[in-house]
Amino acid sequence: DCTGKPPFLQDFKRPDLRLRSGLTSPDILSTTYYMERKESAAVGRIIDIALESGAIVLQNGGETYRTEETMTSVAASLGARSASAFVTPTVVMLTCIDQSGESHTRIERISDRSINLGKISRVNDLARRLACGKLLRDLGLVSSVLSRIGGEGLLHEARVVRARVAAGV
Repeated sequence: DCTGKPPFLQDFKRPDLRLRSGLTSPDILSTTYYMERKESAAVGRIIDIALESGAIVLQNGGETYRTEETMTSVAASLGARSASAFVTPTVVMLTCIDQSGESHTRIERISDRSINLGKISRVNDLARRLACGKLLRDLGLVSSVLSRIGGEGLLHEARVVRARVAAGV
């Protein structure tokens, strides 16, 4: 018999614990359980987005301290209560604490590295806009912007070739 409540609440029946709102304790616990799961999923997306921003910065020649600052700024701007980053030249790691105090950690290995200061600049600009509130904190929008930044190659190859020719390279 499934009552639609989480398994740990199915046997919990205490109608004597009525609250002012008319809800019983199991109803409150069930609502809290589902709210925490939803919040946990949101924190998971925040971590994914912050890790992606850090990976883009590190993969394109950014310093480890800049990568850490970018990741913690993005996570905090998107709603993480607390964020802590640790970055080495081959790993980005982020821990966020959600509103209920639960800790969530993710680690990503970085194997490809190159130099593209344009990508670093665009990720830093995105992080600054999020921190200042100039950009909507829509997780889907921020994720798609980061995907575009991460996926783009050289925007103006002709200018790069001309600059190399002019420099004698």
